[in-house]
Amino acid sequence: MKNPLRKRLFRELKGEAGKYFVIFFLLMSIIGFVSGFLVADGSMLTAYNESFEKYNIEDGNFTVKEKVNRAQQKEIDVTLYENFYAEPVLTNGSTMRIFKNREEVNRVSLMKGEFPKSADEIAIDRMYADNNELSVGDIITEEESGREWKITGLVALSDYSCLFSDNNDSMFDAVKFGVGIVTEEAFDTFNTDNMICNYSWKYGKEPKGETEEKNVAEDFTVQIPVAGEHMVYNAMAAAAVGEALGLTAEQIKTGIEGMETIAGRNHIIRENGFLILDDCYNANPVSMKASVDVLDTAKGRKVCILGDMFELGENEKQLHYEVGSYLAQKQMDVLLTVGALSTSIAQGAKDYRKNHAGAYPCSVHTFTTKEELIAQLPALLKQGDNILVKASHAMEFPKVIEAITEMTQE
Repeated sequence: MKNPLRKRLFRELKGEAGKYFVIFFLLMSIIGFVSGFLVADGSMLTAYNESFEKYNIEDGNFTVKEKVNRAQQKEIDVTLYENFYAEPVLTNGSTMRIFKNREEVNRVSLMKGEFPKSADEIAIDRMYADNNELSVGDIITEEESGREWKITGLVALSDYSCLFSDNNDSMFDAVKFGVGIVTEEAFDTFNTDNMICNYSWKYGKEPKGETEEKNVAEDFTVQIPVAGEHMVYNAMAAAAVGEALGLTAEQIKTGIEGMETIAGRNHIIRENGFLILDDCYNANPVSMKASVDVLDTAKGRKVCILGDMFELGENEKQLHYEVGSYLAQKQMDVLLTVGALSTSIAQGAKDYRKNHAGAYPCSVHTFTTKEELIAQLPALLKQGDNILVKASHAMEFPKVIEAITEMTQE
């Protein structure tokens, strides 16, 4: 017996041809659209994976305050590449992060023009150039130094992380922040004090899968019980010595985490509402700046009591002045200096504030002797203050610490 639905099916298709044609067209469009995405996705993944080899893209990066020394580098079981940069502000109000051209890791892709060849040339990120209407041949100028750079090319950097002004940013700001590369000769002219020590790294032996990579990353984790980024380097040096002496990783970890400070050595005193950072055993420009960095992390009002640093040679005044200039770039509320040399610290802080309208307001007071300072402490300090006390040992600043703690007991 013939199926009666056959005739009915053909009549349905014939009578509703337009409707079924639309359905057929939509189905084919969806299939084509999805297939196109799958093909494009495969091509992009292939190009993405090939780019790691083509541009030798890093496995990761980190930034430190000072250049990693050989002993520290030996302890890091990866290959490190210097990827330092400077960040001058330009006359158009934007910031330009400038690297020297990369030849080993994170190689640069040239989109238009050519790479810089002379000390006054630069190649900049294409997105930044488009957003700021800049082209090959244009000139960009640094605001503070007045230095001019001629744009020779538009580039794309393979390490996308460098395009973020801050690691906490969720999106690029290719209007107010750009990236550029210059020759090694040009890069060496930047002031090393303003250089950011960024390192790219690659595994010597690639981990097999995410699980092994996680195990490698979490192989040795230590909590350092003393404040200050500079203490990380001390801990790394201690770990290197411990390993050389045959200590286990657990013994090294226990030793570092059990460390305690002593008076005058990055010692924190909490008494009657004051937090005192007692670092007055000795001082030099590097350690004084590091202590300022530690105080800068505190919450609340911050007071620096700084004294003379001795045995610095013929540049002693300039070195004191640079400490003051450095301090003024932080969020310090009060600066109290003691001694003839430390007047240069005060002057450095004042000059920086004078020349930088946006500098943090800091009240500066100078004293000839510590006895003059001690007499004024009750009027200058407030409950809740975070106080750094630091100077060379000959300044006898433990007496200042004693005066502060006794003052809180009155």
